[in-house]
Amino acid sequence: MPEQKHAPMPEVPGWPGLNGAGPLLPPADIDFAPLRAIPVPGPRHQPPLGWRRDPRAHLLALAPEFAGQPMTDLLLAAAIVDIRRATGAGQGAGLPLFTRLLEEEGPALLKRLTLRWLRSVSDTLADHGTNPATRAVAMTASSLVTLTVAAETERKLYTPRRPWPPRAAFSHGGLLFDGLRTFHSETGDMLDNFAARLETLAATDDTAGPVLREIHRRLRAGDTVLYRLSAIQGKPLPPTLGRAKRRLLAWLTRRFL
Repeated sequence: MPEQKHAPMPEVPGWPGLNGAGPLLPPADIDFAPLRAIPVPGPRHQPPLGWRRDPRAHLLALAPEFAGQPMTDLLLAAAIVDIRRATGAGQGAGLPLFTRLLEEEGPALLKRLTLRWLRSVSDTLADHGTNPATRAVAMTASSLVTLTVAAETERKLYTPRRPWPPRAAFSHGGLLFDGLRTFHSETGDMLDNFAARLETLAATDDTAGPVLREIHRRLRAGDTVLYRLSAIQGKPLPPTLGRAKRRLLAWLTRRFL
């Protein structure tokens, strides 16, 4: 699939590097107010995956993900690009900007970001947080997204689509492996306890805590295993398929999948 051309970037006060005049990043003390008033030009689309050697070209290729959002959001992406390309400990020019954006733009910025970029924020904090607490909370947020992506990837690639809530179960549940058991959605409190512990952890750090809260909120609202199991929690289990239907499904799976 050919890469779509990005829309021309407007002149952004204090950020001449966006259009090629000097270094890509502006000074760390740039005034964010003008950037809040300038939207990233559209149209909005998800660009193809890929790494570009030139950081400005890489940023412009990412820009359609932010179309319609304030330029502060694109600046956050530029800072993350710079941090990841910096040598050594990653203390490039992007880190002071990244830190300022999180501190000064706060919850509004996090709510505008997609989960893809919230994970990038948590990954960056896990690598470069200023203290162990920030790094630990951020790593929890990153792990939550990563494990959800792994589970949903397996489901999307290898599991047939089915109605939800389900009209029937394939088995009664029970043992999984190494002593673990399936979640008992009728009376189990695993997800509620997990959410309570995440909130307790998020409250320990003012930097990474809001990122963890927003990521958890999104994962509980989107079409994820957390959402699907939460939706049937406390409700009676559907009937289990009879033996003949289970054997037929098992045969079809072995035959075609």
